[in-house]
Amino acid sequence: MSAFMDNQYQKHFKTDKYHAHLQLATSLLQTQESGSETLLPTHDYDTLDNIYGRLQALQRLVQQTSLTTFPNHDSLACSNALKCNLRLTTPGQAALLAENLPPYRRLHPTLDRFIQMAKRCHDSYLQHNDNCAIYHQDTAEQANWLKRLFYDFRESIETVRHLYQVQQFLMKNEFHRQKARRVIDSLLHQYKSLMMVGLDLSYAQAVKDNISPEQVRQHRRQLLAMLHSHPHFRHCAGYTWKLEHGPIKGFSYQLLCFFNAAQVDLQTRIGVDIGTCWQAVTQKTGQSFCRRDLQDDYAYPGLMMFYQSDTAAPEKLYRILDNMTQTDTYASLNLPNQWRTFSSAMVVRSITTPRPPSVMPEKPSAPLSLTQPKAEPIPLPPPTVDTVLGINQTPSAQYGILGEANGKTIGVDLNHPQTICAFGLQGSGKSYTLGSLIEMTLASIDNINTLPAPRAGVIFHYSTTQDYAPEFTSMGQANSVEADIARLREQYRATPQALKDVLILTPASKVAQRREEHPDIPVLPIAFSAAELNASHWKFLMGTVGNPSLYVRQINGLMRTLRGELTLETLREAVNESELGTQKKKMAQQRLNFASEYIDDTQRLQTLLRPGRLIIVDLRDEYIEKAEALGLFVVMLQIFAEATWQGETFSKLVVFDEAHKYISDDGLVAGLVEIVREMRHKATSILVASQDPPSVPVALIELSTQLYLHRFNSPAWLKHIQKANSALRHLEPEDLSRLAPGEAFVWASRATDAAFTRSTVKVNCRPRVTLHGGGTRTATGI
Repeated sequence: MSAFMDNQYQKHFKTDKYHAHLQLATSLLQTQESGSETLLPTHDYDTLDNIYGRLQALQRLVQQTSLTTFPNHDSLACSNALKCNLRLTTPGQAALLAENLPPYRRLHPTLDRFIQMAKRCHDSYLQHNDNCAIYHQDTAEQANWLKRLFYDFRESIETVRHLYQVQQFLMKNEFHRQKARRVIDSLLHQYKSLMMVGLDLSYAQAVKDNISPEQVRQHRRQLLAMLHSHPHFRHCAGYTWKLEHGPIKGFSYQLLCFFNAAQVDLQTRIGVDIGTCWQAVTQKTGQSFCRRDLQDDYAYPGLMMFYQSDTAAPEKLYRILDNMTQTDTYASLNLPNQWRTFSSAMVVRSITTPRPPSVMPEKPSAPLSLTQPKAEPIPLPPPTVDTVLGINQTPSAQYGILGEANGKTIGVDLNHPQTICAFGLQGSGKSYTLGSLIEMTLASIDNINTLPAPRAGVIFHYSTTQDYAPEFTSMGQANSVEADIARLREQYRATPQALKDVLILTPASKVAQRREEHPDIPVLPIAFSAAELNASHWKFLMGTVGNPSLYVRQINGLMRTLRGELTLETLREAVNESELGTQKKKMAQQRLNFASEYIDDTQRLQTLLRPGRLIIVDLRDEYIEKAEALGLFVVMLQIFAEATWQGETFSKLVVFDEAHKYISDDGLVAGLVEIVREMRHKATSILVASQDPPSVPVALIELSTQLYLHRFNSPAWLKHIQKANSALRHLEPEDLSRLAPGEAFVWASRATDAAFTRSTVKVNCRPRVTLHGGGTRTATGI
């Protein structure tokens, strides 16, 4: 180090700032004499001064047992030992910080680099000095260790890699800021006036430490689903949210909701209503507060108005958003699986959904008359159940009532992926039970379920005859059976209702016929883009899954040569130019012709699926073989499983109706079993229904997390199911043959009542709220 540099820094020796720098270096200024320092001043003083300022702030925050989220809170009570340890030397402090950082944190790269290097220095010093810490002595050797640390640190932060890491750390919030500003610009352009509602959503003190990132993510998605779909919030135009975490409140959200002010009563307590929904989705463990930080500017607590005509409106909103997206100085929130901590979005509603009437009267000053439409009520409290199938302990974020058993109300978890098999003869109530599961998965039903985040439903139906129509098309109508209605009202305090969003997909050649059969239901041709297909999809379409024949190996070889260029045209060309025999080429072209009927690059199958929608795939076609039907269903299953809505993934329920009609090819079934295994990782539940249990492979039944056994008489059927599940060993054929319609023996791999996991329990299923379309035909039609 040059004498010039030494002299320059000696001039600043008496300043408080430089004393602080020396304290950072040695942590021991035992005297006030000028010669007490052991680390000579270095030319990287400014860098060290900067990092020291950051470390000081970080030390204060850790003393408060908090980090970035709550830097202004008063210090919390903590042990004197902790405070003492945090005042140790930088290496000692770094070692402590590295081991005791609060969870879900990502430090600023410079801080992280310094702390990790200081910890290594501290540990190495201990090894070479008989576990004597640096701060226990003030020697020349100590000074050399610290000087080496600072030089290594300076060189480390000047690398290109480190500069890139810092840039990425800082740019993350800039990306959030720009996205939020684009949403605001779009809203102000679209609406003449906006009402902003600001809320702080958190959890009660008693549970805050037990809330996991997965739970807080699920609660947020359920709440936003209400903003998107519930009629009470039909005038919500957009929102911005930010997730925070700290020891005072645990996880909490800052939420800004924007409403079309021209359609909303300014006296409404819409912030309170959002808070009530938050309590509902968190099972009453959540708490909400209107934002107070801009209280002076609010017309009402938590409310603020912005007008398109006000040229300053964008800048006002920008300041609010800039505050939410300010750059993290010391650390940022870091969740598992890179889950998001911030987002902005506009609420886009389906154009097919009729617009509900405004809650505003024509004359704001006039009182509402009795004939004027009223706003939809916010969701009712969740129904009470005694046992929930599908989870080991309550509460479940969303669940619905299945029926009753031994005087207890039985519910089904609708939050986690399940694999369900249902068996029974015609007329046993199997399809009726399936309808009950489907309806409470897709729609909120007062006193039957709590469903903040509806799933999407897909039903696969196949038949070689036209007269075997899918039963579930009737779900677009409310239950009209008087006996069912009476039982719903008396026993469950529920009323019939219809699914509002039902869509039929069918081969293009059958679209006109299906539209005649179902004039009230939209019918579209089955079509997906070639861009939605991957190699495994093509294998199912070409019938090469699980087939060891020479022909199959040759086709798979052709597909491997194409790899990234695998399209209908390239595959057809490869088959024509291959050395396959004439008969094999003909077989391959037949499969390609089958696939070509459903490929349309102007369509994307994934875009048709959305939360709350039921899609019925009606594959009634006398010219489609079983293996072709199953291959098409599996491809559609995989495509649907990847579907997103409003940029986010959502849960799906896929039903293989009357599976015995097309699950027969051993090779395809093996592929299906593997795909079913994967569906739980894609938030997709599978429901397999059949009148012929032996046709359903044991391997598929073994995957079941729930089994529903309605009436059947065959001992061979029961033995087949018992091969897959030893918990059914006590059942006798006579037990099943005595079941009445609507009764079923139910088993679950998880349940809040262990009786359902050890064996089966007879459940009397509840009436449907939607209309049941099944029923056995008789000679007289009665």
